[in-house]
Amino acid sequence: MSPPDWLLEFIRNGVLIPFISQPPLMVLPNSASVTGEYLAWVRGTICEFLDFGFVELVTEPPHCILPLQIKNTSGKFALIHDMSPLNCYVDKASFILEGWD
Repeated sequence: MSPPDWLLEFIRNGVLIPFISQPPLMVLPNSASVTGEYLAWVRGTICEFLDFGFVELVTEPPHCILPLQIKNTSGKFALIHDMSPLNCYVDKASFILEGWD
């Protein structure tokens, strides 16, 4: 038994974003929540992401450097990569949410 081709493609390449035009070079600052008292937590989390292979170090800056934010829900923190500045460069697909009726 082997996985379907679409799954192997997803594992190899991740989610392909359907851009309608190339975004310009952009370097956006992190949210203020990423500095100050949470800076040690952010650095530790990024080191964990490196260890797990979720992110990788690069020698040249990427085309778009997007802001990081911290979400704090009842003392549980999450590091959020905000890609919303790219929304105006992405094809917006229509879809229908079906109800439970």
